[in-house]
Amino acid sequence: MSLDDKQLATLNRVRCYKKVLFLSVIIHCDGTIILPFMMNFSEGSLPLEFPLEKPTNIYIEYWHSALHALSSAGLQLQNCFGAYTNHSVSNRNWFISEDQNCVYHSIL
Repeated sequence: MSLDDKQLATLNRVRCYKKVLFLSVIIHCDGTIILPFMMNFSEGSLPLEFPLEKPTNIYIEYWHSALHALSSAGLQLQNCFGAYTNHSVSNRNWFISEDQNCVYHSIL
């Protein structure tokens, strides 16, 4: 898939709206499928600062087309990326106690 500057700018606007910083935000932790919520029209929820973007539905549909170009109908990736080797940035506010009996979520 060859993209020109305008197409890349469109995808970048949606990427910011979806709050995608790394590939790990888009794909399942086993590296085999695109996460289904990447295919909806809602804004991302990653707790990082991104430029304010309000992409049109046409831009978001273009995002969907780009993700479909990387995957099969079931969002299965054509090339498996493999399991995570590090923790995802989206899980950075979750902690487990040393005895592994309690899970904590930081809201600050």
